[in-house]
Amino acid sequence: MDETPREAKVNVCEGSDEAIQKVREFFDQKGYVRVRIRKRDGKETKVRNLRALTNDKALANHMVALLTAFGAKPLLYPIGKSYCIDIEGKAKLEAFLKRVGLEEEKRAELEEALKPLSLSKREGIV
Repeated sequence: MDETPREAKVNVCEGSDEAIQKVREFFDQKGYVRVRIRKRDGKETKVRNLRALTNDKALANHMVALLTAFGAKPLLYPIGKSYCIDIEGKAKLEAFLKRVGLEEEKRAELEEALKPLSLSKREGIV
């Protein structure tokens, strides 16, 4: 069962502090960072995502609308009985961090994911 509070659905102006706070709380509670290396034509590229799952379709649609207004432009798709809100790509994730932010631990994890492949922990430089 989804444990997201119903008040998270409050219809607020997309640029308001309240809307930003609701999105931040949602991703602090339910969000996770995913990084993978894609190999194509002998070249490695780093693919980054910030994802969150919810069982509440209305809440998912509301979060997508707010994130789109903030410049993050997420994807929304079903996974079983849940809905995945997926922000992929460096530019979209940077827009999310700049406009919305995250709590300290997740922020650090996302900032690490945003580093170029050559500077990532995977390469042993950082």
